[in-house]
Amino acid sequence: MAYLVIILVAFFSKGFFNSKLCRGEYGFFKTYFLYGGIGAFAIYFGVMLVFGYSALKNDEGTGHYALLSTARLALFCLAIYLTGIGMAVYRIKSRSEFSPLMNLYVVIILIAFALLIPSALIMAPVYFAVYAAAIFALYKLRWNSIFMEKLI
Repeated sequence: MAYLVIILVAFFSKGFFNSKLCRGEYGFFKTYFLYGGIGAFAIYFGVMLVFGYSALKNDEGTGHYALLSTARLALFCLAIYLTGIGMAVYRIKSRSEFSPLMNLYVVIILIAFALLIPSALIMAPVYFAVYAAAIFALYKLRWNSIFMEKLI
């Protein structure tokens, strides 16, 4: 079931990464706190509620493996989602003038987002391999070799 979710995430990735949110068309507060913070909690708890219960029900042992596999799926979904949020924050920073303290805060946020990707890749390498294969297949077969739309 997790692989189906990964393929669905790959299918919707182009639309997400080309959305107004990932292009940075909203303000910093709305992008980072509303979509980034509340959206990340919603994704994490949604994945844990939907897939955690069935994984625990099918696990015959203590439940550690079921929770670990569900947490890996949630981490994968969060990594993809927060990559888009990080792109949006970077685009907002490059277009706007912030105070020096706010610039430092944004740089720290971007570093944290950049560290999320390798840590998620280490924790769920198979999920990222399936995601990369699905993205490549969609890129070649469905999206006509265009993933990111040009910004005007």
